[in-house]
Amino acid sequence: MIKFKFLLFLGFLNLSYSQQVLSADKKIIEVFTNTGYQMLSANSAGKAGFSISIYNLDDHLKLKRKMSFPTPNDKEQAIAIAKQKMSQVSMTQLKNSYAGALKVMNYDIREIPAVVFNEGEAVVYGVRDIDVAINLYNRWQANRKVK
Repeated sequence: MIKFKFLLFLGFLNLSYSQQVLSADKKIIEVFTNTGYQMLSANSAGKAGFSISIYNLDDHLKLKRKMSFPTPNDKEQAIAIAKQKMSQVSMTQLKNSYAGALKVMNYDIREIPAVVFNEGEAVVYGVRDIDVAINLYNRWQANRKVK
């Protein structure tokens, strides 16, 4: 029984180590913006091995406009229109329209545009050019390694 527990413990250590190695190799960029900011190039992101997700924080407003309608006085007619509007929106669209807002809360983003690296490891605020944000992140990484 003791041998089994020890092997289980070693397996857990190996799993923990492999997760740390995987997280060290992450190269994820998440861009948070809205329709007021036109984000610029991301040419170097692919070359540097980053995967990019762009979240437009106005997406839920677009969905809300799509779903809105003047409410008729007739209850049955209002229900029929609401059902018809709901059938036009998939659960995926609904989730995606709020995904950025949820991530902003999770990362405690206070300003946009914001470029988040590796699930919150670093955030670059106020930069609309993704390549510039990557350069700032790389300089920050290099300075961290020197210290």
